[in-house]
Amino acid sequence: MDMVDLRISRTIKALLSARGETVTQLASSVGMPAATLYRRLHTGLHAADLANVADALDVTVQDLYDGLGGKLPPVTTVDPRPADYESAALTN
Repeated sequence: MDMVDLRISRTIKALLSARGETVTQLASSVGMPAATLYRRLHTGLHAADLANVADALDVTVQDLYDGLGGKLPPVTTVDPRPADYESAALTN
């Protein structure tokens, strides 16, 4: 998943959270099995999916791409390994 897909996924989840809705409810609104929407939120949504989701959430597709106009923190990648991972691996 690239950074744009990650931003879109985070935006959708933030909108759902703010509205007290679930991914399952959104999936029902867009006529998609919940498992499919969960998977696509982790792998990237198709263009048609984005339009349907935007309509269901009453936002534009551009809002999903923009991360709610910059209201969400920027997407960054985080290395889950401890800071001393490489030095610990070299000494063991």
